[in-house]
Amino acid sequence: MIWTFSLPAEDTCPGATDACRSVCYAKSGRYVFPSIRGLYARNRERAAGPDFVDDVAAEIRAKFVRVVRIHGSGDFDSPGYVRKWAEVARRRPGTTFYAYTRSWRVPAVREALRPFARMKNVRLWYSADRDSGPPPRDAGVRIAWMLGAGDDPASVPRRADLAFRAGGDGPLKRANGALVCPYEQGVPLKAPRITCDRCGICFASKARIPKK
Repeated sequence: MIWTFSLPAEDTCPGATDACRSVCYAKSGRYVFPSIRGLYARNRERAAGPDFVDDVAAEIRAKFVRVVRIHGSGDFDSPGYVRKWAEVARRRPGTTFYAYTRSWRVPAVREALRPFARMKNVRLWYSADRDSGPPPRDAGVRIAWMLGAGDDPASVPRRADLAFRAGGDGPLKRANGALVCPYEQGVPLKAPRITCDRCGICFASKARIPKK
């Protein structure tokens, strides 16, 4: 089971780029349903409250959550908020936490992300694209590159670990050596449809990431 905690898109994304704003999936589809928007707004209030760490750690324990995705929508918007998640992860060592973030572009937030990424049960990805350029090298962090419509796959930096496609047709398994998210490879499969639960690359240990 993957349990997700999300926040309102854009308002909590201090590291957003023009490229990611233009294709943000969290601004369409089910994400704009009033019920979902209300939930994310309440989550933001919850995250700002003094009981956030206690409440989330308790909920993860009560629901026997094995994997947490931090932010299907939204991002780390302050150093203090990052530190709250680090404390949640410390209290729940048997749970794996993973997140994609462009907040590395904000120096103060990056300083909080760096120790968070080094925790044994945390899988942190720095998201990047043509507007942000390659992210810095920080211990314990992997790099996810967004290919926009019309972007040449060869433009993906060689040190990227994973590529996501925000546009483009046809099959593509690797982009300049980086594995393309299996869900977005565009390759017909006879097996059951790929899901995050079945794939597991996002929250796998580094040793389980397919090599280039």
